[in-house]
Amino acid sequence: MGVGPKPPTQAFIAPVPPAADTSIHSQRRSTLSFTVADNSLASGWPDEVDLSTIPPTLPKHVRAFADQAPAGQGHNETQKFLTIMEYNVLCSLNNFRRNPASLLPTLENLKHRQMRQAEIDGVRSVQEVKQAFEVASDFIRKAVNSNDKPKAIKQCPIGMVLAARDHALDTGGKGLTGHTGSDAGSLQSRLNRYGSYDAVRPVCECIGYGYVEADEIVASMLVDDPEMFPEIVGQRNELLNSEYRYCGIGLHWHRVHKAVAVLIFACSFRERPRQQQDDAHARFKAMFCE
Repeated sequence: MGVGPKPPTQAFIAPVPPAADTSIHSQRRSTLSFTVADNSLASGWPDEVDLSTIPPTLPKHVRAFADQAPAGQGHNETQKFLTIMEYNVLCSLNNFRRNPASLLPTLENLKHRQMRQAEIDGVRSVQEVKQAFEVASDFIRKAVNSNDKPKAIKQCPIGMVLAARDHALDTGGKGLTGHTGSDAGSLQSRLNRYGSYDAVRPVCECIGYGYVEADEIVASMLVDDPEMFPEIVGQRNELLNSEYRYCGIGLHWHRVHKAVAVLIFACSFRERPRQQQDDAHARFKAMFCE
């Protein structure tokens, strides 16, 4: 994400082999509340609802995030499991992997918006914001001239999608940020809930806040914010990592930062039986997302 009042996107390269979670964490539940400039509301909408029952005054993206129904889009069954918003993010990601220059206009637009925001709130200097986006633009230009073009990601395993959704639902509803869930769970524990992956090869989780359009979500992940999160750098490199063949995508509105997007990348993934995945997802939501 861009610099400014919103927190940055985050990238995490999982260590291998995965370690078991041993810490104890509070399982306190919280009710979702969401505030926008023209409409403030505090509500406990569940993450799966009949859209016809949602007041039309809710922000468009809140209505869209409430719909977890498979959109049936894409070229295989794993893509068809994605919601329409998740599928749009996948398309934007693959367009970027095939043609990095495709996001330059979006990145330029975000830069000017964040620079204007910096002038208003003074949290960051305009020059600092400008420099952060210029570094991202330089990265794109280098990628354009590179001979190593990653292939499009065609597989979105249901288990990886559910793992990404779990983290988006959990942290978004509670207003949390970062890679640790309210259950003290890690990326590895989320993946192991729904399947298995090659622990010798890398897996990665990227998280972004504040954006709801597909191109903006992906473009914002090219911009590092080392001042706020100095330990996290290199997110943009993961988006173009040619090793990754599998991707899970989860989106949700965020109690504090408007929206959260979670992208999980892996080199391989083996699904658990579908009924086990559904049961695990239902148990997690009942414990931590309601």
